Amino acid sequence: GVNILHADLVGRASWGKTIPKDPDQDLNGHGSHVAGTIAGTKYGVAKQAHIIAVKVLGAGGSGTMSDVVAGVSWAADEAYRKANEATEMRKKGKKSSHKGSVANMSLGGGKSPALDSAVDAAVEDGLHFAVAAGNDNKDACSYSPAASPLAITVGASTIADERAYFSNHGPCVDVFAPGLNILSIWNTGNQSLNTSTSSSTSIRISGTSMASPHVAGLAAYFLSLYPTGFSVADDDFTDATYAQIMGEVMDDLPVSSFVVKGAQFVFGKLGWSMRGEKKEVEVMTKELTPKALKKALLKISSKGKLTGDLPSGTPNLLIFNNFTSSA
Repeated sequence: GVNILHADLVGRASWGKTIPKDPDQDLNGHGSHVAGTIAGTKYGVAKQAHIIAVKVLGAGGSGTMSDVVAGVSWAADEAYRKANEATEMRKKGKKSSHKGSVANMSLGGGKSPALDSAVDAAVEDGLHFAVAAGNDNKDACSYSPAASPLAITVGASTIADERAYFSNHGPCVDVFAPGLNILSIWNTGNQSLNTSTSSSTSIRISGTSMASPHVAGLAAYFLSLYPTGFSVADDDFTDATYAQIMGEVMDDLPVSSFVVKGAQFVFGKLGWSMRGEKKEVEVMTKELTPKALKKALLKISSKGKLTGDLPSGTPNLLIFNNFTSSA
């Protein structure tokens, strides 16, 4: 669940669905922490994204696999419904604020083909999905939903750009993101951080559960910049479209900052000539699919930066937001 009344999420969080027989509130804290990393005003990656709580575990942090699968199915159906509504509005010449849906699953268990299949089906239906790799320092392919081929499976890194000692690894991991000593909001009050029950000292949470929402937030951020996508051929992210996301030359468009000018490729179809004059360009051709965005995230990721113990077969990719200095 999520503390939807927290000041860090105020006005942008709502309750979606509770699957187990439990109150519509976060009685654990874990879900609120994750939501704060995704979209919190202070700690979030996508600071204007809207959070919808889908509760599949009880207050103790455990639950049934059937409830988890049911939660994935509900989220997929809602994402599909929202996408169709937005499409119909645009067909009628109306504007829609919907820019795509991203799901984060900071949980896991033993290998479950049913859960992996549910996540893959959701992705195929258009729901962008980030999942935690697991915290047992083992092969992520033995865990679900970490083994989902279509989701973005996220391992945990440290502030020193090392694989966190607990993070699962192996070929089923797609990318690493910060997951050690992560500070975010909590469930004990509308202004609360995660604090120790024995003192008022602020503490931080570690886990691939903290790494995955960094990637989910980044996916939401990219979707906000490109709500209808690039020129994506055959649902694939080609070198030509990669040039667009990186702000490189496209026809006679100059090199530009992805963060500062990247949105020119979508909003209002407004581009710039080499002389800096405004001109109309048409680049919106197809929705940015989960498959395409996953490829974009992995291509933009920093390569070869992780040091220390990185078991064989594990990708050396560290998530990157493509920040361009304004200096």
